[in-house]
Formats: sequence, structure tokens, C-alpha cells
Amino acid sequence: MTKKKILNMEEKIIHDMDDFLVEYGAKKLGNDVDVANKIYETGKSNIKNLDNLFNDQGFGRTEKFYNIGVGYLNDVYDHNSEIVNQKAPEIAKKAFNYLGKNEQALDAWEA
Repeated sequence: MTKKKILNMEEKIIHDMDDFLVEYGAKKLGNDVDVANKIYETGKSNIKNLDNLFNDQGFGRTEKFYNIGVGYLNDVYDHNSEIVNQKAPEIAKKAFNYLGKNEQALDAWEA
């Protein structure tokens, strides 16, 4: 797969990661709050803080965010666990940064 194709796919999965996380957050927190902003502010210093926000022992952080990126990486890198384990934290960081820069758009989508 070409680098350009990988980057295009990465953009799509980052959107999916954030969409799933905000959708999950809306279910846990209610739609009456700025969900994307609340998620970003809570997790920006340490993403594990989302576990307390959602009160779910890490389910949202892992199943509704991190593992979506891992699934994508497994597809792209043919289940090469060495590469996937190396790149998973990188894509999670990119996705969380994207969330922080696009909170309003993600909240508007969920409304």
C-alpha cells in the first residue's frame, strides 16, 4: 500500500475513532453538555482520565477509541503485531489531537 493511501486511510480512521468516542461520551454524559470538549479537556493531560469521566473502568477509552485504531492498523500492516504495537499509540495521539482541534464540529455532528 502506498504511503499516500495509508495517510488517506489514517485520516478516515482518525475521524471514526473520534466519532465513536464522542458518540459513546454522549450516551454516558448526555447530549446537554459539550461532549467533545468535555472529553478533550478531561483526557488532554492523560487519556486514562476518561475512565473516571465515563465511570467505565476503561471501556470507552479502549473499546470505543483505542481498539478502533488498532483494528485499522492490523488491516494496513497485515496483522504485524510489532508494527501495530508501535503505531497504535501514535494514531491514538493523532486522533485525540484532532478531537481537540475539532470539538465544535464533532459536537455539532452528535447533536
